[in-house]
Amino acid sequence: MRGALLIFAACLTAGGLFAADADAVVRSREKLLMSALESAPAPRARLLLDAISESNSARAIALDELSSALAEADSAALQGEAARRMTAASKLVPGDTMLAHLAAVRLGGAAFLSAPEAAAWLAAVLDNISPATSPLHRAELIDSWLVDVSYRHGFASGDAYWQKNAATTPEEIRSRIKFYRAAAKADPEKYRAAYDAALDEFAGLEDMDAAERAAFLLDMGEFERVITLAGNSRGPIEQLSRLARIELLKRKGKFEEALKLCDQAEGGDAIALRRIRGELLVRLNRLDEAEKNSKNAIDLLQLHIFMRDYKKVQSDCKALAAMMQAAKRPVPAAMRIIEADAAVKLGQLDELEKILTEAEKEDSPDLLNGVAYSAADANIELERAEKMIVRALAAAPRNYAFLDSLAWVRFRRGDLAGAREAMRQTIAAQTAEGGSDGVLFDHAGDIESAAGDHAAAAEFYRKALQSGGRDLDADAVRSKLDKLN
Repeated sequence: MRGALLIFAACLTAGGLFAADADAVVRSREKLLMSALESAPAPRARLLLDAISESNSARAIALDELSSALAEADSAALQGEAARRMTAASKLVPGDTMLAHLAAVRLGGAAFLSAPEAAAWLAAVLDNISPATSPLHRAELIDSWLVDVSYRHGFASGDAYWQKNAATTPEEIRSRIKFYRAAAKADPEKYRAAYDAALDEFAGLEDMDAAERAAFLLDMGEFERVITLAGNSRGPIEQLSRLARIELLKRKGKFEEALKLCDQAEGGDAIALRRIRGELLVRLNRLDEAEKNSKNAIDLLQLHIFMRDYKKVQSDCKALAAMMQAAKRPVPAAMRIIEADAAVKLGQLDELEKILTEAEKEDSPDLLNGVAYSAADANIELERAEKMIVRALAAAPRNYAFLDSLAWVRFRRGDLAGAREAMRQTIAAQTAEGGSDGVLFDHAGDIESAAGDHAAAAEFYRKALQSGGRDLDADAVRSKLDKLN
């Protein structure tokens, strides 16, 4: 983060961005950005806002730095000020780089504006995107802003946008599907028909490869549509159709039938099929067969995680780490996070503290967040854990898993106001990504229940049960919901 500012200041000093006869302007901007470099997050954010307001060529870099400064400052008031000043001052004029637009999305300013202000801000972003902008980048902006605005102010404005603006490219059609999928989850009666219509349009796109369409529909969980689209076709789409049929059978609890379909499969993604087969064997309590199904140490680790056999998970991790160290390869962050989770599940707090201390010295955002979340879950070293999560968020301010960790560790520390604010940002970021994590909604319910808003807590618990997820303790959620009713 600060490295970019140093490089930028050096360029200014060398006159790399401005003509030689503009020395006074150069010195002014150099002083401004160097002051920002040395400032705490909140003052740095305000200085960068000044740079955005007054400069042209500096705007893109200042915008990119601003999103990180705002994340570090963690101030709703400052976020709102940023959104208002940018709306009033810069308007994202045509000619600014794509970086400026993407940085504006990361600000999440819509969450801190009134409904009319948010609508104007969204219009300023979309109306001023250069015609040369790629359809994919435009779709990313539409995805982020429509859902961010919708979370705060309801889905009516996003619905109005899509009623007014036709989706003319495959990327925009996918954006429309993602929007109406989120809307339909929130209000099925009102938006399910629009979601189905968007899916129908996408399935019928003749200028997109059918297998590509099927892969997207599979990701959306629209298994019946994948099967219909595939028909009797052969090749890659047939393999996607098989995966869809297996997932449908799993959803219905027909594990024997799903296993037979796995066994009949030829070609396709052998690794994915082996993973699914192992999961089905576990569900059928054929554990010895499940272990024999695993072809390597990674397969075995994934299987033991699914089985929730944390002693074996721990043993697998140590064996894999030894193999990697012998081969002089780094141990992946994901495996160290798995070790931390296993230590929590086994009640090995000394082992967890050791992993936390090692992770604290690293710079990997995923590692910092994952191990710190385990500490928060175990209710130990909460102050250290929060600092690690803040470091992770400095690298990825809109990562909703990181934001959820921040909300959870604040809740554990008794900071309900901070937890509620972080959770509000978490849900906005998750919605913008089209996600629906039951554990996240369960956390939101716990936070609202502790804050005394039992109606909001009950709504979040219902969403948790609707969203589900392998890590969600559905019985515990139902018990909490029953106590509120």
